[in-house]
Amino acid sequence: MDSALPAPANVVAMLGQSSLMAIMETSPVGIFYTDDRNQCLYANPQFCILTGLGLSELQRQGWLRAVHPEDAQRVRQEWHTAQTTGQWFQSEYRFLRPDGSVRWVYSQAQANQDETMLSSGYVGSCTDITKRKQTETELRRYQQAVESASDAIAITDAEGQIVYVNSAWVALHHSPTAAVFHNRSLGHFLSDPIAFQGIFSTVMVGQAWQHELEFTDHQNNLIPVFLRVSPILNPPHQVTGLVCIATDISEHKRIESKLRQFTERLQQQIEREQLLNQLSNQIRHSLETPITEIITLAIAEIRNLLNIDRTQFAWYKPEMSSTTWRVAAEYSTPDLVLHSPVEAARQWQALTPQLLRHETVQLEATEVMTESQQQLLRELGYGALLIIPLIIQHEVIGAIICGHSTPRLWSDPEVLLIQAVVDQLAIATNQTRLYTETQAKAKELEQALYELGHTQTQLIQTEKMSSLGQLVAGVAHEINNPVNFISGNVTHAHGYITDLLELIDCYQQEYPSPSSAILETQAAIELDFLQADLPDLFRSMQVGVDRIKEIVASLRIFSRMDEAEMKAVNLHEGIESTLMILHNRIKATGGRPVIKVVRHYGELPQIECYAGQLNQVFMNLLSNAIDALEDTPVQTTPTIEITTRCLPNYQVEIQFQDNAGGIPAKLLPRLFDPFFTTKEIGKGTGLGLSISYQIVTERHGGRLVCESEVGVGTRFTVTIPIMQMSAEVA
Repeated sequence: MDSALPAPANVVAMLGQSSLMAIMETSPVGIFYTDDRNQCLYANPQFCILTGLGLSELQRQGWLRAVHPEDAQRVRQEWHTAQTTGQWFQSEYRFLRPDGSVRWVYSQAQANQDETMLSSGYVGSCTDITKRKQTETELRRYQQAVESASDAIAITDAEGQIVYVNSAWVALHHSPTAAVFHNRSLGHFLSDPIAFQGIFSTVMVGQAWQHELEFTDHQNNLIPVFLRVSPILNPPHQVTGLVCIATDISEHKRIESKLRQFTERLQQQIEREQLLNQLSNQIRHSLETPITEIITLAIAEIRNLLNIDRTQFAWYKPEMSSTTWRVAAEYSTPDLVLHSPVEAARQWQALTPQLLRHETVQLEATEVMTESQQQLLRELGYGALLIIPLIIQHEVIGAIICGHSTPRLWSDPEVLLIQAVVDQLAIATNQTRLYTETQAKAKELEQALYELGHTQTQLIQTEKMSSLGQLVAGVAHEINNPVNFISGNVTHAHGYITDLLELIDCYQQEYPSPSSAILETQAAIELDFLQADLPDLFRSMQVGVDRIKEIVASLRIFSRMDEAEMKAVNLHEGIESTLMILHNRIKATGGRPVIKVVRHYGELPQIECYAGQLNQVFMNLLSNAIDALEDTPVQTTPTIEITTRCLPNYQVEIQFQDNAGGIPAKLLPRLFDPFFTTKEIGKGTGLGLSISYQIVTERHGGRLVCESEVGVGTRFTVTIPIMQMSAEVA
């Protein structure tokens, strides 16, 4: 203690009794004084207020009588203990005032000793703690509410360190005790700790935050919760902590997941039913719809519906030698390698015996697969394969093949769906067969009459084309012999003339002053001109010979007399040979500028076809386009555009488009009828397009379509398969 300050006893002496009395009378703390028999000798006004009794009543009854009955026994015991042990009396208890109100007090008392060190009484004080007790009661009530809450609740300090968690928080994290959370950051328990920075920055500016996220329990399991974080603000509105309320939404998420799965299954079922209904509708109208279109629709919808990398349909052809399967339609993701029909079928040829037993091939990357099955999947580049045979009258006639590049399991609903599609295709195929047989009987007479007239027309045209082909081939052969003779001798003649010119030049150098007779002869024959022009003359002769060779080659390619059977050829060569033959008609004439030929050639493989017949088609279509351009004045350059490209399902497309006047729409339906022509009398027979249509559709199983718009132009589109196969459905 500072020596400059007086001792408490000295202060009391300095103040005097009257000053001390004034202090006690005005003190906000209750002060009382009792004798050694607990008789109240003095109580200041604040003590009287706390007890609700006046000084006389306190002196008469004693202050212990004002203690609440529920606390009285305990307080008397504590007072007695303090008296007997000489210790301080300290206790919290209640006064029950006459008006029924209660005041909580914190009381302290000390024995008052005289000069002989004997107790002459007690002096004490009572501090009103009613508000504190009420606050504590409220806090206990809140704590009980928080502890009994089903939501997990945590409180952090202003730094985000956890200072309190309720039992639900402990249970949510599957922790044995709440102690593991204290003094640890809230972000420590988030699956994404970085997210805590966003939460903390939002709440620290006084705003609430709420969102769904995931907690991590002490076993690193993820717990989905809906978290709400609010700031705790002091009176200056400063953030002193955070209140975090987390609602466990695991069950909600589980139900939501089940609902989503149920919805997905329901949607898949709806889509499957729609697919089957669509196929059923197609089958009901399959007499008008080709079976190939129904098959194409089916495999496309299966791939899209089941999200499979590749779906195929193949016909079973036991009469073929190389492979007994031929892929007729295919849909796949763009990044998969597109195999040829033969190669695609050869890869799973080994599965034929199982399919012929009417068994479904279901290969999945599981432990039950044999080594040969695993090897087959590796060779095919698949992680899973499903093949379901198409059976009609106990015979396998085709199959649907589903392949996926990564491992997957074929679920029972998926297999049942594809089986249902196969059954629908079997109905459609059988229905088509029966309809074909029935219609064949009904149309025999009509077909015979048609074929008679058609055969007559065909014989005439065939004989004409055969004679033309023989003539062209003969002319080409006859021209080829002398051309080869000329071509071979032009080279030698050029050498001879070169030697002679060199000799003349040598003479001129050795005899620079020839006789007058030689000079007259040089002037007469224009020797200088001959020496300059002869090399150019021979080069022109060589160019002419080469041109004749090209024409002869084009005639031979066009006639194809040595390729009457079906074989794989380059279609672009046939088109170019036709253009070579028509070169004279393409050139400018007195009333028309040169016809511009624009080529848009795609990359085409070798096409299996009757090359001579297709060249005849190209000739007819190009000739018609040239005729149209000659008959119709155009404001722009007369143009023929030739476009070739590959199509899905192993087909190619060739388009011939002109910018002539076009064909009226009412004439288009009759365009391919025999003897129908839009040309003037004497200019057309009406057989060119009819024969072309027959060659494309009947001989090659393709399509020939005409689109035209008056004033714009006409486009003929030829579509044929890359490989020719017999009709899939007899």
